[in-house]
Amino acid sequence: MERFETEDRVARQGAVTGNDARFVRAWWEVRLWETRPARKWVPFAKSGTSSPYYCDIPLVVPWDAERGTFTGYRGLLHRPSLKPANASLFFLPGLTWPLRARRFRPAVMPSGCVFSIRGYAILAPENDLWTILGVTASRTFDFLFKIALGRSGYPEFVVGVLQLLPFPDEVPSHSIGETAKKIFLIRRQMCSSDETDHAFVLPALLQNEAQSLSERIAKWQGQIEDMQNESLALEHLIDQAADELYGMSEDDRRSVTEGDVAAAQECDAAIDDTDPEGATAESGGEARQLVADVMSYCVGSHLGRWDVRTIGNAGGVSEWHDAFEPLCWYSSAMLQGQDGLLATEVPGDYPLRIDWDGVVADDSGHQDDIIRRVREVLELIWKDQAYAIELEACEILGVKTLRDYFRKPGKGGFWDDHVKRYSKSRRKAPIYWLLQSSKKNYALWLYYHRLDKAMLFKGLQNYVEPKIQREENRLGEFRSQKSSASDSGKGAKKLDRDIERQEDLIFELRDFQEKLRKVADMHLVPDLDDGVVLNIAPLHELVPWKEAKKYWNDLLNGEYAWSLIGKQLREKGVVK
Repeated sequence: MERFETEDRVARQGAVTGNDARFVRAWWEVRLWETRPARKWVPFAKSGTSSPYYCDIPLVVPWDAERGTFTGYRGLLHRPSLKPANASLFFLPGLTWPLRARRFRPAVMPSGCVFSIRGYAILAPENDLWTILGVTASRTFDFLFKIALGRSGYPEFVVGVLQLLPFPDEVPSHSIGETAKKIFLIRRQMCSSDETDHAFVLPALLQNEAQSLSERIAKWQGQIEDMQNESLALEHLIDQAADELYGMSEDDRRSVTEGDVAAAQECDAAIDDTDPEGATAESGGEARQLVADVMSYCVGSHLGRWDVRTIGNAGGVSEWHDAFEPLCWYSSAMLQGQDGLLATEVPGDYPLRIDWDGVVADDSGHQDDIIRRVREVLELIWKDQAYAIELEACEILGVKTLRDYFRKPGKGGFWDDHVKRYSKSRRKAPIYWLLQSSKKNYALWLYYHRLDKAMLFKGLQNYVEPKIQREENRLGEFRSQKSSASDSGKGAKKLDRDIERQEDLIFELRDFQEKLRKVADMHLVPDLDDGVVLNIAPLHELVPWKEAKKYWNDLLNGEYAWSLIGKQLREKGVVK
């Protein structure tokens, strides 16, 4: 056997951490439809969750193709010649893995990616990568790696040690390589229900057909179990093949197995360097989460994010694109125009209304009420069964009505579910923003990807002001009834209560209006390249999210001076 690092098989690490590349973003929070031709933002492999064979890359960084380095690399813009180590190896297909994990099991890294100091990479000719993936993801290779490291707790799988490990001279690629590819396809399909994953097709409960949600949940969980069992069986074949390649005896195999158990016990007490927020599709998810995923899909559909015509056509997800090709800028489930970019107008004969202004309201009296729009999607999917499905969904979500679910800002509500869903690799980037009144009787939902300098004024003019007018008219009706009614009796007391409640509601709405207008009148020009947390910060008085307040305080203290919003706040005298 030869050492792992050869001319055709090398392991490398980049030269910057995720924090050094100060413009790290989640792939769904930048203007991807504008960047594909220019390739300004590129996928960024930065350690994170241990997910063998298939692991989506949720982060992107801005890349200066002319200088051949990260934009603003370490802030040294006056040194244009500065290049990260191993930059010549960026954008090549390979394998990647997290620094710390229970087992060494790498995943496919598509071409077109850069990698960080904690996002290691194995680079080799593409024809050899499947075989290398199978061998290095085996139980035997993990055992050898840990022996070389001096196993204890969560080991750190560093490149320097990997380069010293032996690799078999001849590997039957038709067996190990093909088996590794099959495992990759299975695991990618298991992630096809995660809407933040590039492989997303449809929520789990829309990938099969059954009468009730409960039946769909059971069917999906059965599908996940079948895929897990198939993946485990294939991994067992790879382990057996690797044992033979490395000449492992029965005693050796027993030592590996016992070592795995001992290591697992040590690892349970260690700190895992994985993503604490991201829920994986592998576990199948609990019933509540699966139903919440459907609600999220409904919201995205009427905002023009998802193409509802894909419902009922979820087959063939494994053929989504070649594993080592550059990542698509967005998943195939998104609504696209004829130019292949994200749609900006309703396609012909499209079966659903779309709110292109990116604003919907928590307001039963408005045609763009979020509950009304969600129901339109449910009716499109379930037709005559939509009402029954809604009732079942509420029961599983633990709420009395859908409005309760969307109105609740804390745990168990749509907003909290959404923030968790769109938090990956320690970056929080929700794209549906909840702007809520003080007593939660009114709200606007804003779609981040429609954000522009006029959006808040549209919200005021088309939603908030008409709402106030309607409620003031209603107050006038109550007062008119009061003036014509007798001053005693139950009817008069009820009118008094109605008038008081209506006055409180109008006061609440005017407070909401005042806070929203205060931000709108700042006339800030949003730039999605600044990211979610900076763009949402000025709305901190209306958004029930402590992150918004935190980043607003940071901006007021002069931090993030490089951002467009930071520059505008200085120009307007908000920041000295």
